[in-house]
Amino acid sequence: MRTRRAYLFLLAAALSLFSCASDGFEGTGVLVGRVCDGNGNPVPGYRLSFGLGKSVVSGVNGMFRVPGMKAGTFSMKGGGRGWSSVDEKVDFFDRKSVLVVRVESAADVYRRVEEAIRAGDLDGSESLMKEVEKGCGVSDLHRFYSDLIEYRRRVAEGNAPAAEEIKRSLSSLVGKTEEVDE
Repeated sequence: MRTRRAYLFLLAAALSLFSCASDGFEGTGVLVGRVCDGNGNPVPGYRLSFGLGKSVVSGVNGMFRVPGMKAGTFSMKGGGRGWSSVDEKVDFFDRKSVLVVRVESAADVYRRVEEAIRAGDLDGSESLMKEVEKGCGVSDLHRFYSDLIEYRRRVAEGNAPAAEEIKRSLSSLVGKTEEVDE
């Protein structure tokens, strides 16, 4: 009899754990988290939005708090000067969960853009450029890489006049034609 009660108790406890995990919670909770780079260093000043008017900027230690969050799945978008953008789904079903948002520095993304251009992966390099544009906006460096991708594309297509026009634009950004020659 005792063994049967123990099994029933364990079964009831297991069912309640599983039902809590899938249903979320009643009311609202506070979503807490940290924005960091690939090495775990804090990223201050990074803006995150979770829809429904919920947005926050990470503090000096990369930490953030979003009070008044209901349980559910949210679309998280974010960006910050000098950092890549984020656009992903976030599940918030446990009041005790902590969200870690990893972002890449714009310098690291531009290095990957250069590698993709050298490898001839112009579509991949354009995709990376969009990631930086959403996070940082358009700078002279961004325009340079965009023009370089377009130049490489025109050269690959055999469109010399268009490539020369882009080369002149690149020269004005760099100051020297030799730096953009193949």
